[in-house]
Amino acid sequence: TRSLCDWSSDVCSSDLRSWFNTSPNTEIRSFSAEDIQRFYDSLMPGKYNSEMFGYVYTIGYITLESLIAIKGVDSPMQLVLDVSNGATFESAFARIYGMSWDAAKPILAASVSEQFLAARR
Repeated sequence: TRSLCDWSSDVCSSDLRSWFNTSPNTEIRSFSAEDIQRFYDSLMPGKYNSEMFGYVYTIGYITLESLIAIKGVDSPMQLVLDVSNGATFESAFARIYGMSWDAAKPILAASVSEQFLAARR
């Protein structure tokens, strides 16, 4: 499976460690799995949190990489396509990834958290 970095050298032209060096704000507080789940909840379709939105290119990117690793490079775009064609996010996610969003969310959050915390050690 190819990663986003393989497709776009502009995205990954520098060391990815700099992406992990972002500092938490008062809303995200840390990069714990619990805070990353709050990030997911704050930015679900139809929701917006300006304090959390700044992490779309860090937490969101690493989450996207995880989803690509799980189901392939086309899976996130299929999710977008299904939702744009009328499916709910939850039903499209379950169809594509084979588990409910509620079941996947803590697993993804733990994985993303571990990557952030490991890079900061």
